[in-house]
Amino acid sequence: MKICVVGTGTMGNGIAQTFAQAGHDVLLKGRSEASLGKAHKAIEKSLSKLVEKGKMEAVEKDAINARIKDTMAYEDCKDADLVIEVVAEDVATK
Repeated sequence: MKICVVGTGTMGNGIAQTFAQAGHDVLLKGRSEASLGKAHKAIEKSLSKLVEKGKMEAVEKDAINARIKDTMAYEDCKDADLVIEVVAEDVATK
């Protein structure tokens, strides 16, 4: 299943990580390269903690990261099986 997560805040990157850990391809839609970069740093930190605690192997962490792709275009979400919107509480954006 292809998942598109629209929003790169705490909830967005957590949802993206969870679906990727479950084996799904995830498209993470952000507003800017900076927001996407921040989301990936948070995901990397979370997964690295799991590796440090021995709950996950480093190769699994790498595979999870590889399943998460970035976009800044809504058009890229058109083929998703599921779209999850977790953007800031701004009516115009929603």
